Amino acid sequence: MLFLIGLGLYVDDLSVRALDALKSSKEVFVEQYTSFIPSGYIAELESKTGKSIRELARSDLEQDAEKTVSMAKNENIAILVAGDPLIVTTHKLLLDIADRLGIAVLVIHAPSILSVAIGESRLSLYKFGQVVNVPFWKKDYTPTAFINVVRQNKGLGLHSLLFLDIDHEHNRPMSLAECLETMKKADMAENSGIFKSDPFVIVIANAGMPDQRTIMARSSKMERFSKELEGKMLSVIIPRSFLSQRKALGSLSMSFSLFSNTLWYRAVRESRLSPGTICLQS
Repeated sequence: MLFLIGLGLYVDDLSVRALDALKSSKEVFVEQYTSFIPSGYIAELESKTGKSIRELARSDLEQDAEKTVSMAKNENIAILVAGDPLIVTTHKLLLDIADRLGIAVLVIHAPSILSVAIGESRLSLYKFGQVVNVPFWKKDYTPTAFINVVRQNKGLGLHSLLFLDIDHEHNRPMSLAECLETMKKADMAENSGIFKSDPFVIVIANAGMPDQRTIMARSSKMERFSKELEGKMLSVIIPRSFLSQRKALGSLSMSFSLFSNTLWYRAVRESRLSPGTICLQS
């Protein structure tokens, strides 16, 4: 049997059913190219399960996907995926191959950044448009089409959730400063006007983890937080309007103020806006 197991967003997200599946598996693999897994996470998982975990290359799940799935013909094989295993299209291919080869599959779902980031923003799930991926720019690779998705979402009255690229060569996620710089350059190249009004931006760092932070500020003020958020997995949300942002702020301040270990303060004061920009730190 092939176990396709979601790791969730934090090591303690792994369910009892997932742990049982891992312990019954002859081989355990982890896929890291579609998501960033923090240093030390795999070692902690090996300690928890008593299993040696091998990393799969991208080719193992694309060009050589059939060979990878075939290992589960006669033995239990587990493939670990950050977040939920079926959010990324690549992993759905594994199910198709397993069906064709007559190999049984058990998918064990887990928390995904898609649901956690939206939930933590306090914005309505039904008001989000197409998800946007912000890529690293290189010398001969400067795609700008992604900014048009943000513009289209805004035009339809929808929020935009942005996922930031991963630098696999240096094993690090895109920083907030890099994200904002790339978006502003794309905005200028496409003349989309997204940053013309200096929009409010919500940044959720290490969503679902004990050190999660949610920061809200206008885009022009957000870069000051880049250094302290360096190395963290970031999700960025551009709300459809300031009105929806104010509703989220009100919901957040009421919710977070219930907890004694929560510090909330005004990070950036906008003289013409009330209540201003609030930064929440757990």
